[in-house]
Amino acid sequence: MSLYSRFKGVIRRQGFKMTVTKAVGTLADYWFEWRYGVDTIAVSRLDNLTIETESREHGTSYEGIRVLPARSFVRHVRTLVSGGVFVDLGCGKGKAVFITAQEGIANARGIEFARELCEVARRNWASFHTKAGCRPDACEIIEGDVTTYAYPTDETVYFINNPFDEVILAKVVANITASVERRPRRVLIVICNLSAHYRAVMDRQKEFSLIEVPVFWGYPFSIFSNHLG
Repeated sequence: MSLYSRFKGVIRRQGFKMTVTKAVGTLADYWFEWRYGVDTIAVSRLDNLTIETESREHGTSYEGIRVLPARSFVRHVRTLVSGGVFVDLGCGKGKAVFITAQEGIANARGIEFARELCEVARRNWASFHTKAGCRPDACEIIEGDVTTYAYPTDETVYFINNPFDEVILAKVVANITASVERRPRRVLIVICNLSAHYRAVMDRQKEFSLIEVPVFWGYPFSIFSNHLG
């Protein structure tokens, strides 16, 4: 089959607009890697990584978020909550955290349980912050398990791009809820491509409610907020 025939087949299955959107998104990802000298696109399987936690069996392979939807989502979140710290739970190689820092959120943290991914993320940040003009201390990559992470009370946005299953998600939400109880504040949980299993977990807990699902570059971001007052 010729390349032209394959392209026509993709357009028939996905539609012209979505095909062009994905093509532009892919080019943006490769430009991002070249411009900032980072490694964020290549997929990494967990069975090839060093993970010293029982949560390993509940994790998924690493696949970074797309640059264009990430930028749009971060800009949108800035209109919903001000101040505090952005946290990527299961940050992988750090792309979402870097974009957050570049978009003007002063403090960003990435939590990752795979040692090799943490090492890549830190090398990426060393290159990225120099070329993007970000403060060196605007981003922190923490090697750790999201089920035992401390969840400091300065954190206000938690981003999840499906790095683990619903078992871990339930523990994460319980930990975030406990953090809010220690210091009441507005907190958002943002999940990209919310699955049915994830939705079931979010529906069972009482502290957070779905407030909107904006779609950026074909990717839905489900935004949950806690209840204050």
